[in-house]
Amino acid sequence: MRDSLALLSEFDHAYVKAGTDAAAITLANWIDNWRAVGKPGFEQLRVILNKIPSRWTVQATLPLFE
Repeated sequence: MRDSLALLSEFDHAYVKAGTDAAAITLANWIDNWRAVGKPGFEQLRVILNKIPSRWTVQATLPLFE
């Protein structure tokens, strides 16, 4: 996805893209998958903490997409 960017607007359900179509295609696929599993919300997020040598990373995931 080099040279590709897609930004989703939370206000008008639109997105903009820059560069190649790769990021826009990925975003569209994520949206389709999210809709297909019933549009899960924040209450279904699962937090994952990962300890790496010098720090921790925090990720959020939806169990339906794992």
